[in-house]
Amino acid sequence: MDDFIIITPEMWQANSWPGGSGRAGLLAVLLGLAAAILPASGRSVPDPGNPPAFFTTVADKLLRGTFPFGITNIPVSSNGVCVYTPAVQRLLQLSANLCDAANTNVLPSVFRPLFANDASGNLFITGYAPVTYVSGATDSQLSAPYTMARLAGATGSPIADASGPVNVYGVPWIIGVKKGLPNFNQFSLLNAVQVTRKLEVVRSSTDPATAAYATNQMYLIGISNIVGVQFWNSYSNAYPRPVTIYASDVVSETLTNSHNRWTLNTNFTATYTLNLWPGAAWSGTKPNQVASPASFVNLSWPILFQSPLAYNFNTAQFDVNPVWQTTSPPLPPLPQLGLLVTNYLQAFILDGSNVIDYVQLSEPVSIGSLNQTLADFNYPDSTGVYYQWSTNSYSSSTAIPFGVVNQLWVSEHPSSAPAGGLWTAAPTPMGVSTPDAEAAYFNGFYVPSFQYVGKIYVNVQLAMQAPYTPSRTVYSSFLLQANDPLVHYLASDLNSQVGAWAIWADSTKLQNGVWYHVDYPSTLPVSPSTPVGGRYQPWLRTGLMNVFASLTVVPVSNNYACRDSLIYSSDDWNFPTNLMSSLAGLGQVHRGTPWQTFYLKDANLLKSYVVVGGTKFYAGTNTWMLWTGNADPNDAVLTAPVNDWPLAGLLLSVLNPNDPTQLFSVNEASLADWENLMNGVVAYSNSLPIVVPTTPLQFDTYLMASNSPQAAVMATAILQNQAGRNGVPFASIGDLLAVSALTFQSPFLNLGSSAFGQQQTNYGITDLAYEAVPAQLLPRLRADSIGALALASGAGRLSFSGTDGYVYAVQTSTNLTDWTDLATNQPVQGIFNVPFNPSANSAATYFRTRLLPDE
Repeated sequence: MDDFIIITPEMWQANSWPGGSGRAGLLAVLLGLAAAILPASGRSVPDPGNPPAFFTTVADKLLRGTFPFGITNIPVSSNGVCVYTPAVQRLLQLSANLCDAANTNVLPSVFRPLFANDASGNLFITGYAPVTYVSGATDSQLSAPYTMARLAGATGSPIADASGPVNVYGVPWIIGVKKGLPNFNQFSLLNAVQVTRKLEVVRSSTDPATAAYATNQMYLIGISNIVGVQFWNSYSNAYPRPVTIYASDVVSETLTNSHNRWTLNTNFTATYTLNLWPGAAWSGTKPNQVASPASFVNLSWPILFQSPLAYNFNTAQFDVNPVWQTTSPPLPPLPQLGLLVTNYLQAFILDGSNVIDYVQLSEPVSIGSLNQTLADFNYPDSTGVYYQWSTNSYSSSTAIPFGVVNQLWVSEHPSSAPAGGLWTAAPTPMGVSTPDAEAAYFNGFYVPSFQYVGKIYVNVQLAMQAPYTPSRTVYSSFLLQANDPLVHYLASDLNSQVGAWAIWADSTKLQNGVWYHVDYPSTLPVSPSTPVGGRYQPWLRTGLMNVFASLTVVPVSNNYACRDSLIYSSDDWNFPTNLMSSLAGLGQVHRGTPWQTFYLKDANLLKSYVVVGGTKFYAGTNTWMLWTGNADPNDAVLTAPVNDWPLAGLLLSVLNPNDPTQLFSVNEASLADWENLMNGVVAYSNSLPIVVPTTPLQFDTYLMASNSPQAAVMATAILQNQAGRNGVPFASIGDLLAVSALTFQSPFLNLGSSAFGQQQTNYGITDLAYEAVPAQLLPRLRADSIGALALASGAGRLSFSGTDGYVYAVQTSTNLTDWTDLATNQPVQGIFNVPFNPSANSAATYFRTRLLPDE
């Protein structure tokens, strides 16, 4: 196929370009790949037998195809800010997954990042070292990580200490996906601050008529935390070999007011050995199966930052021996208190001398203003609630908070007491210590005598504690849990952001890092020992995504654009081995985002919308952000499934050993040629008319013939898609994946009838069945060399795409008959440039590229 663009001197001078806006704009030029050329022997493809080289080659290609850097200069921190993103991690993870899919090894390939600083102190990854052997949990390769801030002034490449190259919190090791391995699954943090306010009323004499009254106060404040780490064997069967589990969490906690700060630093470490790790042994029916509690390993550490101590307003300190505060002005509000809790987690699992899981997180970071959560911003309302923590002033003439006045009122009127308070149970002369008796005795503090149950009593005390004492716990929590057990290396994979919703074991729904309050709890509000819950959400399982409003997200329960179909648990994966022997297995390689393999289907989740009241609300990007935990919309978009389309072209240009001159042009315009290309492709058809979750899957297999009606449907759909692009060619073989007739609308698939709703798409069609046809077509295709013309430094510059490792001749002609070589080049990362000035030509100019034989 030969397609050309004419470039004339008049166009250059008039600043007029077809398909573009001015000389500075890019002009897409399709340059024909000559048909009559000698076969090339082809360049070598990465060797799966050399995992480090394979991983490095593929990762560098993918990174450079998306970012302005490769595997030897990955930015980690810039000006003290972490810039390592989930989009970068995803490409590295995919590269490792491809490496392990190309092998038959039981245990995963493991690659450890190496670090260096530039002259400005910015931190980079300069490459990866394979981890093939560790001597145990104390091996130097597993040494405690550094924070990025501590490495700001470090020198050397790689940066190393006495133990060797360093680890860095927040920057994962890259571990290939292998089925059947246990994994780190969850981190939980509970912060609780209990505040109790006591009041004391004093009088100068026992004669109420002459006594002067005053009120003293005492705030008792206690702070505690619980840290939890969880590991999980998410597969049905037990893990058969002994493992060593290690977890370490460095916790730093700081309480501040305007005068002082109190700090606690702790390091909790646990090493746990299992000879046989029980499996999930799923009970119940799909999709809402329940995992056996024995498949989880839970570690937890309680932290007592401060037992309840009295705050001293005069010294701004906490007193071990509590005393009543007599202050001037009287009864000031509690000063602003802030609490900061940081965590640095390192966790790994060893199978003998092999690392099978490794995590090093620099989150979560919990920051809270305790006063704001403690306060009630209310007066007594129409229901008669007497808010004990109202900070509003009682009157314009006094700074006494309304909550203090309410506490005194309730102490006198027990029927007005809100929930969450304590009565002192102090002895009274009446012989009982019920709230009514204590209130009566407290009221007697202001009168000469009082009557209780028919008897007259006199309160002879000069000081008396108000019998009603409010106590409130302000708390925040983080529940960082993997959605997909295979995606758990970044804090964002675990939904770590402040404000992210989490569902705890008792179905309590809390936002991570958000401070709440509860009155007088006997225990912390939620339990840190949480089994797999709301974040974990494979195919059709209800969970965390279901808590969002319909305008916020599109449905994900059976959304094949968001996750693979019929994957109810980790056991349902069917990862390939020996990938290089059949690149058709590319679509079964886990892509590094929750519950999804490399994406070969047509739907674009980012363009998804919901319709409410006849109005469209686009929620695709937000859905993907919430699904993956990536709070940066720009970065999240880079990890979206449809971005696998161009990656397919990049990967096959690296992995496909076939001679490109013998492959089929993705821009072929002949229906018959496309039909011939379909010949021999294996397709699957779901043949059962009705399916339910318990129905064994059943598919009929078809060997497609070029003259079959299905081949005609698919070939016609490809040409229709080409025609709908307004003359813009397919730049990558992955562009073919936009043709829905190849996947979700395949003529081989039975999508069911409306009478049975979503039965087939919910229970009858696997991801392999959806993607079988494009998975086999892509290795048969080549992309055409695409050119672009731009103005650079007053002269023209031609840029061309091509396949790395081959030589291209750029040729020019004025009559489409006589061609002259302009230059020969080899693409680097799929691109090469040729300087060219059209003003030097006096006639219309045509261009083409020719792929030269490999000499």
